[in-house]
Amino acid sequence: EREAPGAAFMWADELDRAHELFTEAIEAAQRLGRRRSFEHFCALRGFGARRRGDLADAAADVEPILTAAAQGEAPGASMLFALATQVLLLIDQGRPDAAEALAGSAAIPAAFERMPIVALLRHAQGLAQLAQRRFDEAAATLTGVGEAFDADGMLTPAILPWRSALALALAGTDRHEEGLELARAELSLAERGEIDRARGLALRSLGLLEGGEAGLAALEAAVGAFEQSPARLEHGWACFELGAALRRSNRRRDARAPLDQALDRALDCGARALADRASEELGALGARPRSVPLTGAQSLTPSERRVCRLAADGLTNGEIAQALFVTTRTVETHLGHSYRKLDIASRTELPRTLGA
Repeated sequence: EREAPGAAFMWADELDRAHELFTEAIEAAQRLGRRRSFEHFCALRGFGARRRGDLADAAADVEPILTAAAQGEAPGASMLFALATQVLLLIDQGRPDAAEALAGSAAIPAAFERMPIVALLRHAQGLAQLAQRRFDEAAATLTGVGEAFDADGMLTPAILPWRSALALALAGTDRHEEGLELARAELSLAERGEIDRARGLALRSLGLLEGGEAGLAALEAAVGAFEQSPARLEHGWACFELGAALRRSNRRRDARAPLDQALDRALDCGARALADRASEELGALGARPRSVPLTGAQSLTPSERRVCRLAADGLTNGEIAQALFVTTRTVETHLGHSYRKLDIASRTELPRTLGA
């Protein structure tokens, strides 16, 4: 009963409300010992966390589901959601080759092939190809995604902004005018739906394709749209594209602020791909580079992060094991590793350390 409204809130960019509903469902599944429901809502919450830019939380939610996939369990909707999220996370980490390999390795049951959830995975695969500048392959993949969504009558870019991604792929294959038409079409649909995240994505693609003063204006509008949205990572990318465009236009002083903001967003989200790109641009301006932190809470693995958060909330090792459907020994191992990484002696220090 929480899935439909939770998904609706997620697509409408009401990510706080979606998170609340998915968390309630996860806690109910834990109390009742329903592993499948637990995994299903973890997959949905993880996908929403990635849309916000909470990359570590997203990874923590999908990791147990991906572990089950690696052990040969048949893929279902939960696993496909988790795979799509993990593909996007690998792109965020600057590993688009690994992202595409993961998407391509997924064994999709024939009964699932025309389902929207598979389109989400294929869209992520197309983004991985786009990040590698393999424009022809990205265009083919994203065209298939668009055809599948059109066949289902799903026009809104709030769920899957395939047009803006395909527009960039087409521009890379010398089909620039077609790409512009798609970007403008997506912007029209996004403005009709009044979803800031969708508007921002369309404006960002349009700004990159238009170039010149019109392109800068579109990129500035994209930054403004994302400022009204909880999509922190996308906001960071829009700031980066604006700053890079300003630098290319020899407006070096104007470029510094959006590039600084892009790097701040990258460090906040733990997004290495964006951090590297923003650092390169700032370096071109003569700024001192910074990097993504590799110590403290940022150094925890997804599993360690999950265990530490529950321990910080006051759960015993046994209660954590039951909540996460793992053994007590696994919980103890994760806590031991975490204490060393966080340089603390006991669980009583976790709330302060994780909060910091």
